Amino acid sequence: QGLRNVGTQMLNSAEQELEQEAAEDQNEREAYKEKWVIPASATLTTVLAESIAEFRQKIQMARESDRNTLQQLEQPENPILLLETERLLERTPYLQKPMVSVGVADADTVVSELKKALLAVEKCSAERFELEGKLNDMKFKDNILPQLMSSSDSEENIFKEQLSKYKPLQDAVAASLASQEPLLKALGDRHAEFVSVFGIPEWRGGCE
Repeated sequence: QGLRNVGTQMLNSAEQELEQEAAEDQNEREAYKEKWVIPASATLTTVLAESIAEFRQKIQMARESDRNTLQQLEQPENPILLLETERLLERTPYLQKPMVSVGVADADTVVSELKKALLAVEKCSAERFELEGKLNDMKFKDNILPQLMSSSDSEENIFKEQLSKYKPLQDAVAASLASQEPLLKALGDRHAEFVSVFGIPEWRGGCE
C-alpha cells in the first residue's frame, strides 16, 4: 500500500506538471497568436499522458488484487470453487497490448508474425500427416509375393523395382524434414518477441 501511495503521488505530480505546462502554452499561444509556432503541448506530451494513464491502471489493478487477497485471507472460500471458470476469469488479469512499444517491433507486428509462424508450422505438420497417410496406404496395398512367385527376374531386382515406387515419398519426407528446423526456429524467435513485448512474465506474476 505504501508503494502504491508513493507511485500515485508521483503520477499526480507528473500530471500536474503537464497541466501547468499546457496552461502556460495556451497563455503564450493566446498572447502571441500566429507568431507562436511551437507545436501544441498536448501534441508533445501525448505519450507521457498515455504512460501516466497506463501506470494508474496498473496501480488500480494492484489495489484490487491486494483487496481480493486480503478478502480471501479474512473469508477463506472453498478451494474447489476457485477452479470454476467464472472465478478463474475474474481473478486472471487480461493480457493487454502495450501502449508504448519499447522492443524491436510494435505489438501488432509481433502478433501478426507469431501467427504466421504458427500457421507455417501447422501447414508443415499437416503435410507430414498427409505423407504418413500415403505411405501407410502404399504399404497396405503393396503385395510383392505374387510377383516373386511368378517373375523370372532375380529377387534383388524385384525388390529394387518395388522400392523405387517409394522414392517420391522419400524425397517429400526429406524435404519436409529439411523445412522443419527453420520453421521451428522462426516460431521460437517470434514467441520470444511476443513474450518480451507483451510482458508475459509480469502477466504470469499477476495470475498467481
